[in-house]
Parts: sequence; C-alpha cells; structure tokens
Amino acid sequence: MIYLEFIDWDRAIPVEIFRHMSPQEQWSEPGDEKVINIGRHKGIGGHPAYLSGWRIRGFGRLDEWDRHFKSPEAHADISEKATFLAMNFDYCALYDDLLLGPLPDGNLHLVENFEPADDLADDSFLAHQCERAADDGHARLAVVLRKIGLLGPGPAAMAIWTFADFESLEPFARAVPSGDRRPASAGLYRNIGDELM
Repeated sequence: MIYLEFIDWDRAIPVEIFRHMSPQEQWSEPGDEKVINIGRHKGIGGHPAYLSGWRIRGFGRLDEWDRHFKSPEAHADISEKATFLAMNFDYCALYDDLLLGPLPDGNLHLVENFEPADDLADDSFLAHQCERAADDGHARLAVVLRKIGLLGPGPAAMAIWTFADFESLEPFARAVPSGDRRPASAGLYRNIGDELM
C-alpha cells in the first residue's frame, strides 16, 4: 500500500529550507519505505508540485502513526515540526501499488493521472499501461497506482514513466491514447534535488 503526499512549496518559506526538508530524511522507521520523491520539472504540468510516496504495510500502520504523532516524543521532535512548517501538504491519498519500480536519478519522469471507470479491473488497467510500454522503446513504465476506494481527492489512478531525456520522451508524449484510455492530465518531474523549479 502507498501513502502518497501531494505537496506544494509555500513561497513564504525560503526555497533553501524547503529543499532541505523536502526529502523528509529525518523520518526513518522500520517498515516505512520512501519509494516516490519527485518534484515538477520546469513547471510543466499542474499541481501538485511535489509527490512523496511511502510504501507502508497496511491500514494498521496508520494506527501506529496516530499513536506516534500523539505521543510526547513526537511533540518534542523539532525536525518533524520543521517539516510541517516548511512544506505545504495539500492532501494525501492511499493507493494500491499495481507496479512499483525504481525512478532512476537523472531521469525525466512523466506522471499521468487517470480516472478509469470504477468497473475496470486493476489487472486490465495495468495491462493497458504495459501495452503502451511495449509500443515505445524509450519509455519505461516504473509505477502504476490505483486509489483505494475514495480515500483521497487525488487521481483515481496514476502511471509514472521514466525517460533518459526530453528527446526520448517526445514520441511517447505525442502518442496520447484516445477515448477512455486517455489520461486526465500529466506533468514532468525529476527526483527531488534534480528538479528545476
């Protein structure tokens, strides 16, 4: 299961502070694995400007987070307070990970947002994305997520593709599917630290 954070930079916070806090490296807990940490590149795409995804073991982990964040230790944790002051968490959502692979440093990532029909099975949605990957020699399908029920206002499904550069992206970007397979929106991202704001 993926806990996905949709984050924007509050311009009242100096960019140096935001960039220092945005990797969220101060959070290190067994069982919580940071798997997505990307920022919108060159302003291409809509909101959010940043996506951070954590692989967690299930809903029970959210109960553990509740207990932690209500604890005296959490109230005394200066780094955690700084994170919430430096970053604007627009919203979060829960997703099933249908495919979860690496997002290589230096690569350009295309994030596509989908609103598939409720009755479209996960395996059918994933199979369509895999077909698209097979049709393009430069596109590597890295991540496919499907929102759990209505838990979050973000897109119902998401695919993240990774490319070596803009030139290798172009044929894929120009071949947008039509009809009910068409993404609702898309944006370009790089791993945090490589993005240009």
